[in-house]
Amino acid sequence: MNVQEEFEQRYERNAKNPLQVWLFCRLCRCRVQVRTIPRPDLPFRCFCGNAATLGKFDVFQDEEEARRFAKTFEDVYQTTKELMRGADMPMPQTQFYSADDIKKIKAGIDPQAAPDEVSDSSEEEPRFTPEDGAGFKRASKELTDAVVKARDLIERHEALGNVARWAFSRRALPEARRLAYQACESDLQIAATVVQEATRRYRAGEKLRLKFPTFKRLVQLLVEDKQIEKALGIATRAAQLGLPGYEEKIEALRAKIR
Repeated sequence: MNVQEEFEQRYERNAKNPLQVWLFCRLCRCRVQVRTIPRPDLPFRCFCGNAATLGKFDVFQDEEEARRFAKTFEDVYQTTKELMRGADMPMPQTQFYSADDIKKIKAGIDPQAAPDEVSDSSEEEPRFTPEDGAGFKRASKELTDAVVKARDLIERHEALGNVARWAFSRRALPEARRLAYQACESDLQIAATVVQEATRRYRAGEKLRLKFPTFKRLVQLLVEDKQIEKALGIATRAAQLGLPGYEEKIEALRAKIR
């Protein structure tokens, strides 16, 4: 299904029920997981602020296909940058946050120089307080605006955590569930870079206490949606990041699969 030749639109045509799809934003070069009934005219706003319809994003129903497209786009992007650099042309200003980078998180980090604590947080889930439609939209806009306006990577990570926490407690609502997925997945994509930045600041004398509750929430969302293998993949990433307690979660998920 091709809405425009320049944007890939690879998902079930005329779906009647919500699908898990992956959107690739060419502005910030991030992949965002969305659960919705996809159609080209459906409005979508990436956390980087890029707002358009789905027809203006690259959308894939298959996660691996989205990964391959993102890698190809990144290769083209880096080649273009080199050509522009050689021609003394202004360089594009974007950042690439790869979910796969999290697998390499320990490779270049000295454990003795790491931040004093990295955890998934044992914070209590907030109680769901019903809002009317206008109240829900207002609150969600304020939270997502904080992500867009974040001054640095750590502030963006914390803002995404706030969005995930608020939306997760309201996940019985389809729109809140979609937002919870978006916030969790976006935070996971930058997790490796967040830890690297926190490590840099630690070495400079600034103490930080990192929390990654988005891992726990995304695992639960996927389990609730019967996507056990994907939940296992997220739990494995969390264990690689060094978050405590995920070995037990991994075994429990493997048992469910068996």
